[in-house]
Amino acid sequence: MDFELNEQQRMIQSMARDFAEKSLRPIAMDIDRSCEFPFTLAEEMGKVGYLGLPYPADCGGAGAGYIGYALVIEQLSRVCMLAGAIIGVQSLTEESLMRHGTAEQRQQFLAPLASGEMLASFCFTEEATGSDPRAIQTRASSEGGQYIISGQKQFVAMAPASKLALVFARDESQRVSAFLVDTSAAGYQLRHPCATMGARGLCPSVVYLDDVRVPAENLVGQSGQGYDIMLESVSVGKLAIAA
Repeated sequence: MDFELNEQQRMIQSMARDFAEKSLRPIAMDIDRSCEFPFTLAEEMGKVGYLGLPYPADCGGAGAGYIGYALVIEQLSRVCMLAGAIIGVQSLTEESLMRHGTAEQRQQFLAPLASGEMLASFCFTEEATGSDPRAIQTRASSEGGQYIISGQKQFVAMAPASKLALVFARDESQRVSAFLVDTSAAGYQLRHPCATMGARGLCPSVVYLDDVRVPAENLVGQSGQGYDIMLESVSVGKLAIAA
């Protein structure tokens, strides 16, 4: 097996190193001190293609693959770990859509996420669950072509900046399903932020869902497939953490 980077990958690595030095180093300490989400930085990373690195151009991505994804995160995180974390969190919802979304969902949601026009949160963890789907208490009930979601999520990274959330809830079959939720929908409420020791600009927060209505077509994958979707998406998130 050849572990040498090809010419394109070396170029991606070099450009990411330059971006980190020029765009991240001057502001990295201020981000950490302020504990506020860096909207301007996220917008800049979107413009250079860093929020959709692994995904093809027809989905709004940069087509750099998962090696390019890891190389960029590694270089940015040398200077500002938060920048790499933003890419990693964004990829959780993107990966779910890439692997399990319909063509319509990929066009409507994946393209703007990958191009940086929109940020997304990944809402799985609850106060008593960790990663255990058997303990999820958030509920989704179907009614007239919609799902009504109620519950509470914990440690939702990028919550104040996200226009979209991928919410995992137990449906009427008692299995976990995944739903795309507009964060401006009635009943979607950000509560207090969670204190963290580092990467404080990621702004993990507590989110309440109080009878949030979601169109039935916003179900990702099949009903009851939520835990499998979560595991596949988090595998890419683990690559980001390793990088």
